Amino acid sequence: MKNIQKCLELGQFNQAKELCLSKLKQNQNNQEALFLLAQSYSFLNLLEQSISIFNKLIQLNPKSANHYSNLSVILLKNNQSKLALENLQLSIKLDPKSSCTYFNLGNTYQYLNDYQSTIKNYKKAIQIQPNYVKAISNLAAFYLKHLKLDKSLKLLLKCIQLDPICLAAHLNLSNIYRELHQEQKAISHAIEAYKIAPDDIEVLSNFNHISLTTCLWTETKIVWEHLDQMNQSYIAQNIPMIEPPFLNISRVDDPSANLQIAKHTTKFIQVEKSKFRVIPLPKNDEKIKIGYMSGDFKDHPVGQAVLKLFENHSDNFESYAISFGKDDQSHIRKYILGTCSEFIDIEKLSHHEAAKKIHQLKLHILVDLSGHTKRNRMEIFAFKPARIQVHYLGFAASTGASFFDYMIADKTVIPIGETQFYSEKIAYLPNYYHLIDDSITISNKFKSKADIGLPENKFIFTSHCSKYKITPDMFQAWITILKEVSNSIIWLSDCSDYCKQNLINTFITNNINPNRIYFAEFLENKSDHLNRLQFADLALDTYPYNGHTTTNDALFCGLPVLTTQGKHFASRVSESLLHELGLDELATNSLDTYIQKAIFIAKNKDLLNKYKDKIKLNFSVFKCSKLVNNLEHLYLKMIEDKKSNSNSNFL
Repeated sequence: MKNIQKCLELGQFNQAKELCLSKLKQNQNNQEALFLLAQSYSFLNLLEQSISIFNKLIQLNPKSANHYSNLSVILLKNNQSKLALENLQLSIKLDPKSSCTYFNLGNTYQYLNDYQSTIKNYKKAIQIQPNYVKAISNLAAFYLKHLKLDKSLKLLLKCIQLDPICLAAHLNLSNIYRELHQEQKAISHAIEAYKIAPDDIEVLSNFNHISLTTCLWTETKIVWEHLDQMNQSYIAQNIPMIEPPFLNISRVDDPSANLQIAKHTTKFIQVEKSKFRVIPLPKNDEKIKIGYMSGDFKDHPVGQAVLKLFENHSDNFESYAISFGKDDQSHIRKYILGTCSEFIDIEKLSHHEAAKKIHQLKLHILVDLSGHTKRNRMEIFAFKPARIQVHYLGFAASTGASFFDYMIADKTVIPIGETQFYSEKIAYLPNYYHLIDDSITISNKFKSKADIGLPENKFIFTSHCSKYKITPDMFQAWITILKEVSNSIIWLSDCSDYCKQNLINTFITNNINPNRIYFAEFLENKSDHLNRLQFADLALDTYPYNGHTTTNDALFCGLPVLTTQGKHFASRVSESLLHELGLDELATNSLDTYIQKAIFIAKNKDLLNKYKDKIKLNFSVFKCSKLVNNLEHLYLKMIEDKKSNSNSNFL
């Protein structure tokens, strides 16, 4: 049996399966061979076959607690959580001191997002077996998911103490240190995980993300090639774990490839069929009940964008804010709570409980503001708790899910001829698609460049995009621009000392004075941030993932933005807003043109002033009330579209 186990360890699942079948020809009731065959089927994602083998094992030995517990793992993988729980209860009756069974119970409740039951069962497993590394690691990961960082960190450090090569612990330590902005420690654990399992796609994705976040680009090209190969290999083998869709769109400017990744991910986000009654579509004189669901109703780009959404809805709509995120006590959270029709907190509810609560609201339309972003709750939408389900704003690509009816966009970010790259029917707004808080004021705190630590007599290029959006090619383009515009500097958003040093080292490697790179201190007050942005001369956008909020902010305060357009949604966001402002010439079609345009603008002050004047002239683009009015018309179109059973690809 050792050779079969070796095959499983090496990922040679088909070979393991064949060896098991060969053994079973000699003795069809060989329980060890049957168990390894069930494992092989599970790894091959042939779940029905695996379940069948485990049921045979139970027939052969109905008193084995392990058989019921092992069967539950496969049932859960097959989205049969209720049956998984039943088998785990049978296992506990047979062996009430099985730490493994309580561990599997913890995993099952975590899948269901049952907060208290998850913690209770992981703790029970650890109580029975104090050095149970997997249980300690999974409990730590659960705490991390719910941002209980101190508890998570303590457990993860214990894991490493017990098992220095615990892959999950290194991965989660990398994530937790990133949350704590201790990026040197984060990259250190990402590297350790990479050393342990260089061919594990979760490890590779994490290593890529933290490398980009810290601007450590030495391995980027090799890692990206490896990720592309592994994505295709995993998809071909129907293995669930691939590169997260959000990370994929951050580096791959190909809507077809992005859709493939999203579809593969969401096909494993299936839930047991709900018995929810279908909500009837509203009658003509009935108020439309619409829910917006997000984990980011807080001081976050999404929270900032939707701040004025609810109060701008007309009396014909009831608008509900459905939150699954932490309460950060921010003014944004409080403002949304005070302006929506009702604020519903589902953070601690399981996916099914949350879906049930939403269904009880009898919403006509439920709008997802998260997509495949971090800590999303897409499983809730899989239950179909609302009649019409819409994807909007938070994730700049298709969800790839069958349970969303529409995706809101404009005709720049998704041209009509490219709707085939989206699993949802595209619902077009007539203008720029992104919500903007137009009520924010620009302060007068800073009077000069010197007040914000910038040189007075230099041309100031700036980019306040998140660091993961800055690819090596993008930064190299900025260096080329700076070399050609000798009297210039670049001003970036704040980051860790480790990240700063990596950027400075790149300057030195490229023979450019590191004194020409400046970093903006973090400001709590957005009005002050917009004030200081006015002292920059030209904002340089990122590619392939454009600035969204950062582009809105720059243009809102009158600062021109130069972008390069791509092929997918995320690389056309800035182009869309520039188009609305009549500044199409600031959306270039290649990185080379982008470089030349930036140099030309920096050397032509009159041209720069012309762009600033155009922004002022077309300032009405930023009217939130107008966009919400357009959204309402679009929601009415969706309702009519559902009533008519239209087969069109877009609205």
